[in-house]
Amino acid sequence: MTVLCHNFRELYFLKMEDSDDIQKETVDDNGPTITAVLYQANVLAVAAYSTGENTIYVDSVPIQAESLEEAFYTTKVLLNPTFLIIHPKLAEHSSRLSALIMGRDGTADFYPFKVEPRHSWNADTCRQLLSTKLNVKTENISTGDSRSMLRHASVINLDENVLLQPLCALLLYLKENVFHLDDDSQTMEVTNILPIEYSQFLLMDSISLYSLQIFHEDCHPNLIKGGSKNKEGYSLFTLFDRAKSLPGREMLRDWMNKPVRSARIIRHRQSGIALVV
Repeated sequence: MTVLCHNFRELYFLKMEDSDDIQKETVDDNGPTITAVLYQANVLAVAAYSTGENTIYVDSVPIQAESLEEAFYTTKVLLNPTFLIIHPKLAEHSSRLSALIMGRDGTADFYPFKVEPRHSWNADTCRQLLSTKLNVKTENISTGDSRSMLRHASVINLDENVLLQPLCALLLYLKENVFHLDDDSQTMEVTNILPIEYSQFLLMDSISLYSLQIFHEDCHPNLIKGGSKNKEGYSLFTLFDRAKSLPGREMLRDWMNKPVRSARIIRHRQSGIALVV
């Protein structure tokens, strides 16, 4: 039996018998998502908190500087952020900051953000917060129990300082602005901590997309007069585009802009599309 699941920002297909083996491709769009972002030593590290799911997501991925804009786009697709926490070093680069806070569709809309000071991005502070201030409901393990750090270590590499830095900034922000902890005896309680799973996606830079002609814009002759915009030219996207609605076309563009590595997910997408066409 094939089930079609849809909300405004995601469309994915699951087979009931395989549902435990398939991970959702994006964070549910059922509440604000606060996202901390750090780029350091060619590594993009991200920690996010979904208020609707009461879940923390964390991951890091090696990214060359020339592919950073595409990685930012993938991050926004995966997490649907509504508020960004940004490291000061990242904010110092105006082009990178603009690419990060730019609306997901490349429009002039910007994500609200806050640049947190450097002392908020401390790996040792993060380990302390994980040990003393964070409870995970699904494990039924209290803060301070040695098993809590073992549980965290199963999801988070506690020796990877670059990964712990955005998590520290996120936890400090949550402590003050979301959970409003007033004294040392109080703790933050979340439903789960999960990896973002960047590895299931193939990150492609703009040069690769252009060379493979995945997308191609034709310059409209009236563009110089300001009378029109560029339009999609002859490309792989136009060959596959049979969408009858704007959300469907945007989803197809998302899929082709962010191809998955999993053959199972691809087959489930194909099954879901065959169900409705």
